[in-house]
Amino acid sequence: MIGRLVICLTTLLVVLATVAGASTARAQEPDCRFYKVAVDQVNMFDEPRAVSKFMAALEKNEIVCVVGDQQVGDRVWAYVAYELRRQNERRPAEGWVVMNALQRATDADLAAVRAITGPRGDQATTRPRDADPPPVTIPDQAAAPPRDEPARPRDDVVRFTEGLMSAPPPLTGRSLEQLIAGVPIFPPIEGLPDNVWKKTCNNCHQWNQQTLCTQAGTYVKDPKMAFRVKHPYGGPEKTALMKWAEGGCQ
Repeated sequence: MIGRLVICLTTLLVVLATVAGASTARAQEPDCRFYKVAVDQVNMFDEPRAVSKFMAALEKNEIVCVVGDQQVGDRVWAYVAYELRRQNERRPAEGWVVMNALQRATDADLAAVRAITGPRGDQATTRPRDADPPPVTIPDQAAAPPRDEPARPRDDVVRFTEGLMSAPPPLTGRSLEQLIAGVPIFPPIEGLPDNVWKKTCNNCHQWNQQTLCTQAGTYVKDPKMAFRVKHPYGGPEKTALMKWAEGGCQ
């Protein structure tokens, strides 16, 4: 009799622990606002500023779970908890991106990534939310109550592949991507012979979007260093690089 009572009590405790664990998991479920990446590529950082550690690059049309946002200077940054992948799979991301690189995901966008294709690829269903994988924890810094991002003008954003329309000639209409493959206007050292430095930038550097973002970040940290020499294209190019870094190196 005592043995049966012990077994019953043990079973009850296991059931209670299971129910408590499920309730805790639901309580920790991130309050997601789903967004879609609206630009060709946007970089994600471990802090809401472009000069922090680079985490990953998000591609256009990827769906992400935003659980908080933060105003830093004149920029709003969104904290991404995870990417929502095909067949409702979650891939942890945990980083900050500039909010104006995102747009709200529609019901159709979410249905497309949550659809689960059958073995023959001819059936699709939607997995219930309760079947989602365990939630992703986020830092306290992102715990601010969510709010809709303010409308911001699009012409103040510098992008890697888009022309610098507000820059003076000969930079007008040329993108950062084109400039790093071009020929400098000013020498790195005054008095250096033209045949030494007047060559395409890739003769001396291996620039790409990520390495240029790192260099632009050093200018943001120390603007005086940025303007101590005009090389390669003068002050307007350095200003554009700093603006690009502050906007997340899009």
